[in-house]
Amino acid sequence: MILAAPYEKCRLMPPAFVKPYVKRNKDDMADAEAICEAVTRPNMRFVAVKTAAQQSVLMLHRCRALLVRQRTMLANAIRAHLAEFGIHDAARDSYFADGPECAEK
Repeated sequence: MILAAPYEKCRLMPPAFVKPYVKRNKDDMADAEAICEAVTRPNMRFVAVKTAAQQSVLMLHRCRALLVRQRTMLANAIRAHLAEFGIHDAARDSYFADGPECAEK
């Protein structure tokens, strides 16, 4: 979250718009020079500052995406371990949707 005094105006620049102004290797001094050069350009586009509500919605989406990825990883791992024992019947995701009951099958 970006904090600013009421009299200051926060403006965010996407890194992709500043990158063309970097003249040499990536270090803090070159980045600062590129930012100063980019800010002075009249056609520079800025990004709106996100509200706390917008950030919380994005956080929820990222958490859900992480859970979906981890669930897929777990299902693939279990499927591979079962294949080592010759059980190839677990090729469908509904097999894992049953939860612990599928271990009894």
